Amino acid sequence: MILSFATPGTNRLEFNTIVDNTALVTSGGVICNVGTFNGPNNIIARNEVMGVPMPQVFGPCSYPSSMIQDDISGLAFIEPEAPAPYDYKLAPGSSAVDKAVTSSLIDIDFEGDMRPQGSNKDVGADELMP
Repeated sequence: MILSFATPGTNRLEFNTIVDNTALVTSGGVICNVGTFNGPNNIIARNEVMGVPMPQVFGPCSYPSSMIQDDISGLAFIEPEAPAPYDYKLAPGSSAVDKAVTSSLIDIDFEGDMRPQGSNKDVGADELMP
């Protein structure tokens, strides 16, 4: 994903799961060239550039309360490995559960489940349902 222009307060990059992408340049995850832009509460992990592990993010943007890592250890996705279909929903014990401490008005996940289900919202696109 490349963010070349964005207006803080108008454009958002929040509560996404950006995992297992292969890019052609610089970063397999997010390239952001907007110095004042924040992308909170995302999971950005195990992305590559042409099959080579590279930094998950590139540029001056910040990602408060996001989980940015080269692998998926600790994230406990339901089924993140081949063969497809992949399932990047959170499983019990995920390190992303209740970790979205950066304030956000987003109160549903990608499936329409209410956030939070625990003491805080979960990082990434999925909110673990009890």
